Amino acid sequence: MPLTNIQGRHVEKYRSFKNFLNHNHNALDIIADMELLYYSGKPFSLSVAKHKYNELSDAVR
Repeated sequence: MPLTNIQGRHVEKYRSFKNFLNHNHNALDIIADMELLYYSGKPFSLSVAKHKYNELSDAVR
């Protein structure tokens, strides 16, 4: 639901919270990908693990 009054401190807080939720969602998706990779039982390379780790690191900054 978009804000109707787009000025004020509450708008800044709302946008910060929405941004936090987006980053959290992205981080959880990456963690789920890493879990699937681990529990699949298939071999994976260190470069794939590093790539996922870097994605996760970027998502939580």
